[in-house]
Amino acid sequence: MTENEERIDTLLLEERRFPPPAEFTAQANAGDASVYADAAAAPEAYWASWAEQLHWYRKWDRVLDWDPPFAKWFVGGKLNAAYNCVDRHVDAGRGAKRALVWEGEPGDTKIYTYAELQREVSRAANALKTLGVQKGDRVAIGMRNYPEWITAFAAITSIGAISVSLNAWWTEDELDYALGDSAPKVLIADKERVERGLRSCQDRGIAVLGVRLGDTAPAGVDRLEDVVVPGATMPDVELSGDDDATILYTSGTTGNPK
Repeated sequence: MTENEERIDTLLLEERRFPPPAEFTAQANAGDASVYADAAAAPEAYWASWAEQLHWYRKWDRVLDWDPPFAKWFVGGKLNAAYNCVDRHVDAGRGAKRALVWEGEPGDTKIYTYAELQREVSRAANALKTLGVQKGDRVAIGMRNYPEWITAFAAITSIGAISVSLNAWWTEDELDYALGDSAPKVLIADKERVERGLRSCQDRGIAVLGVRLGDTAPAGVDRLEDVVVPGATMPDVELSGDDDATILYTSGTTGNPK
């Protein structure tokens, strides 16, 4: 072994431990340290026990297919993350419980129960379906951390489309690059991001759905709440672990977003 190889091996070996403060540990959901021993002793059984708590359209054939450095988890299983995050709790009788608590920068607040969040996600999903979005299509989201970001993301996942998260602080040129690179069918954006990305969307034939637009929607932009099929419900699409879920760009500080 050369000196450089020995140095690399040494850097990869880390045996230090940094225990959290006692008051933090006391509030942890997983407060029993034995969970680490259980996971180490039988990792597949451990993670399967947690996966059993989710809703599966089709249960997996194999927990782990491990061919280093590649891993596939819950092979053959079919589920939908949006259903498990929202609808599952409504179906279990927890619709009246709080699902999302949001506080804006000026101090305004908004609380969604699981039932309310389910309704908003379904409305957004139907709006996307009305615009022709299907499984595998890309849908971009460009807005600040509003509740509508959560509902849009869940709606995209529920119909099997691929979300494209656009940094809220990108310039018009950076947005143009990401929209051209990811080729979304629809952009869901707040007023500021609509104004920055509208030219690029019009040039590329990308439909634009706006949220928090104020009194007037720009020409060529539909309000999300207006592109809705009243009373319609949207069944969640069955997805596997190999289905793409999202495209996440870096900030592009030193060049184009990656």
